[in-house]
Amino acid sequence: MTKQHVYWIHGYGTSSEVWKDVVSELTEFNHSFASFQTCYTVEDFRKAVQEDIQGILESTKPADLHIIGWSMGGMLGIEALAHDDLNGLARELGSMILVASSLQFVTANREQGWPRRVVERMCKKMAEEPEATVKAFQASLLTDEERAQLIDAQEDGHRLTMPHDYTDAGLVSGLQYLLDTDLHEDWMKLMQQRVNLYWIHGTQDDVCPVGAVPSNLPAEQVTYVSNAGHMPFHVQRGLFLTTLRRRLCDGNNITNG
Repeated sequence: MTKQHVYWIHGYGTSSEVWKDVVSELTEFNHSFASFQTCYTVEDFRKAVQEDIQGILESTKPADLHIIGWSMGGMLGIEALAHDDLNGLARELGSMILVASSLQFVTANREQGWPRRVVERMCKKMAEEPEATVKAFQASLLTDEERAQLIDAQEDGHRLTMPHDYTDAGLVSGLQYLLDTDLHEDWMKLMQQRVNLYWIHGTQDDVCPVGAVPSNLPAEQVTYVSNAGHMPFHVQRGLFLTTLRRRLCDGNNITNG
């Protein structure tokens, strides 16, 4: 039997390295990963994801493709599927799984997103001191408790700094994307097409607060990871894998590994 394919889209200020430990457990699937190494503008990010999906579909049936997007990666995935070039295939997709993502990162309601002034200030700092600003942003991806657990386990606080694949221009453009993007219409298009959508979100996420989960998504299509921050796949990997594998294999003739 042909293996099904999982396409992973990482979030802002990180790289596909964030998926390494999870992917190592999912040997029953083929995998490919987004790369933002050559992205300089907002449109570059959109084009990279859309072209990746189109390329995968040249050799993989839509029903055998699962797209997993984390944070900004989830937003880019939603846009790509709603795009005119792909929306005809969206309803045939194996699944799209959004992890700690959002339909609109910048909102007036802090329970759903970040205030515009905070992201605008971050844009200015990013243009001046990109690496220091990325490091500060990465610190917000984990809760204080998760960070303490990792430091205790690794005895090396430096490991909390993650590699990223963003250019300096891409770091600024990525923030601009988060400032300007509103995906409510794209989301409704996917809902109307009955795309197989699923959402996984940490209850203590401070980057994309739990209020970012769309209110029109049925309860059976959402898993809330208790006490998890913005990276539920990292500190609570076992629970995340159990949830993910159940969803990926739902309705498919795949043997759990």
